[in-house]
Amino acid sequence: MNNSQHTTMDDNTMQFIKSYPKKWYIQPENVQWNSNQHLDVLYSSAYRQLLKLYHTSDENAKLIKEHILDKIENKVLVDLWCGNYNANVSALAYQSNAKAYIGIDVNVDMTEYDDKILKWYLIEQYKLSEHIRLHSTMIRTVFDNFENFLKKAPDKAWHNFTINGLELTNSKNSMREHLERIMIPGNIILANTTENIDISDIIVWPHKHTKIQRIYGFDSLHVYEKLDGKIKKTQEEIIVTLER
Repeated sequence: MNNSQHTTMDDNTMQFIKSYPKKWYIQPENVQWNSNQHLDVLYSSAYRQLLKLYHTSDENAKLIKEHILDKIENKVLVDLWCGNYNANVSALAYQSNAKAYIGIDVNVDMTEYDDKILKWYLIEQYKLSEHIRLHSTMIRTVFDNFENFLKKAPDKAWHNFTINGLELTNSKNSMREHLERIMIPGNIILANTTENIDISDIIVWPHKHTKIQRIYGFDSLHVYEKLDGKIKKTQEEIIVTLER
């Protein structure tokens, strides 16, 4: 792919994220609030701990950078079912200098936060390095069902995803279809273990699986990287243990 193709695809991807409605055309009264896929699940402690461990040692920083941060740098990170408290994953996106973080959920906090205030909060809360202030990550949340977002996302959109804290969903077939269409080789799905769906059920393409184990209690983080379709087999699972 030449530079002009890269730029065009990148511009289209960011335009889609920037222009996606803050509140899609679904009404709260039409949301099945008692369904598993609409529960407001608190999953984010593992991400807070990951960012804490990032600053514990140079070796931790190297491993986290290699397996997560480098893979979302300058790309879009989409947080499906981000819940009401999305700050931990958006802080991860900000740390990596992702182009954008967008959280999708019917439970999102609809408060309009000033960009500078929000990023100051992330830096203070997560003890992020001073140079993070130079990062230009766009951070936003959208009141929406994830199915709407996935259906509308462009083909080969270069999106990375986080899928966390949800045990059941009736939409695995739809997720499987759209994630295959949207993601390109090198993109990742980042997922926790506790109270989550089995991500392997929605991945139909060759992938590399990295497990960063016991981040918070028994909760591990899993990185599923999409590989080129010419590769016939899933790569062996890689186990990473961070220093405490």
